[in-house]
Formats: sequence, C-alpha cells, structure tokens
Amino acid sequence: MEFSVTKNADVFFLNKLLGINNDVIIDVDTANVVVNFGIEIEFREWGIKDISVSMHKVTGNIHWEIQPDELNAADIAEITAAGGIEMRSGVYCGNTEVDTNNGWKIEDDISIAGTQIAVDEVEIDCAKKVITVYIK
Repeated sequence: MEFSVTKNADVFFLNKLLGINNDVIIDVDTANVVVNFGIEIEFREWGIKDISVSMHKVTGNIHWEIQPDELNAADIAEITAAGGIEMRSGVYCGNTEVDTNNGWKIEDDISIAGTQIAVDEVEIDCAKKVITVYIK
C-alpha cells in the first residue's frame, strides 16, 4: 500500500546549503514536504508475520526570507547567488527545493505503539542533505 502525506518540516543549517554567511539570519517562511511511503504486510498461512513501513521519497520546497538589516555587499552577493530576489520592501526572498531523488538522503525514525501509523514530524538537515521522517 502506497501513501502520500504533506507535512510542514523543521529546517536546520540552511545557511550552509545556500552558501550564505552564518551571521546572516535566514527566516524560514514555509517548509512543506510530501512524504511518499509504503506499508508492507508479510502474510503466512497462520496470519500476519510482520507489518513494516518503507520510505520511498520526499520532495518539498523551503521558502526563505532575509531582512535587509546590516547586510553588506558580500552578504547580498551570496544571497543573490543562492537565488534570493530583493522585494520592494528590501526583504530578500528565495525558494529551495529538496528531493530525495536528487542528492538528498532519507532517514526514518519509526516507533509505532498501538494501531495507528502516521508521519509525526519531518526535519531537514541542510548541512548533511538529510531528511528525517518520524513515524509514530
């Protein structure tokens, strides 16, 4: 059985992924991902031997913003190189895609107690290019 779930994700180390100085504060406006996973049931003549969850892929988009306060020319060059666009208000905005079919790794943390299987939370580690999906 295949499932697809949309979740908000927590994002870490976005500066490193974008190549922007760590002193520049990047606000994550939204980070939505689609988690595609399957549930496999192993049957035996006597009943069900095992129920397991397998991660197939995760894709998503991180929308970020940077306030123009205290930015120097080098910071602005890094921001624009990362795809940031200056808006009328002076705020820089950008989008970054994450896709486990394009260089990102999936890790899962599965701890099922009871009868429900659900994606509880998702974390995006931009420094390691790892997306961790917590299933509970």
